[in-house]
Amino acid sequence: MTNSGSDRESELRRASAVNDRIEVWIARNSRALSQRQARHERAVSMIPRSSLFSRQLSLRGVFGLVVLAAIGMSIMHYIRREDRIRKNRLRFEVAAAALTSHRMDTSRLPDPSLYIEGRRVAPSWRSILVDYLDTGMWGGQRNRVPTAADAEFVFCRDGESGVSVMAVVGPGTAFGDSATSATSAALPADLILCVEVVGAENTWPEPVDFDVRWLDDPHPTIRIGAPGSDGFHVVFADGSVWRLRSDTPREKLKSFLTVSAAENADRDQTLSPHRL
Repeated sequence: MTNSGSDRESELRRASAVNDRIEVWIARNSRALSQRQARHERAVSMIPRSSLFSRQLSLRGVFGLVVLAAIGMSIMHYIRREDRIRKNRLRFEVAAAALTSHRMDTSRLPDPSLYIEGRRVAPSWRSILVDYLDTGMWGGQRNRVPTAADAEFVFCRDGESGVSVMAVVGPGTAFGDSATSATSAALPADLILCVEVVGAENTWPEPVDFDVRWLDDPHPTIRIGAPGSDGFHVVFADGSVWRLRSDTPREKLKSFLTVSAAENADRDQTLSPHRL
């Protein structure tokens, strides 16, 4: 009995010692764990919020930023496009006003842009109109003497040396051809006098304009239109400026390019569906 009791006491002491060691190990590791957690929290608190935000961005957040960037680029593209269209319209309005002023002053259109046997017989009508440009229409000082820089602003697009405002010339047109000069007769209000073009390499003082025959036999580079799909502007004999769609049927345009055809045409009925 004595030995049995002694053995039980020994086992209890060993169990107690093991339990004590376990408690010590738990306490020691708990302190280490707490210390590690505290160090982690201090480290996190020292990281800038912007860095934390960037690290926490999900794929959804990144996609959202990409979408916003694309929308911003689209808006900027739209603003630049609208500004380009506005400036082009302003140029044609200034040119139309100058043509009207010249007609009121001289009772005729300026002489057409002509070469006969390789010799220039008349300066460009654009050169003749320089003195009639109203600089106040685009924010300049009104009534000051227009300069070549003003003419380039009106007759050429930004960043381009090639002319973009051309008179319609050729048989039966208001500006005439090599056999006729600009008419001094009354013109139908719906007659188109000027068109917007792309692909011209000549500068604004050079006597080169859009020949009505190019609609059937296209010029290698010059065509009616504007960059991209902006549509194109035209000037009517009554001074009105319209912007038409790029895909306006050329057969419809023909009805307004010669005097005789325009006398029997109605732009409101024929061209209004294509107006921008």
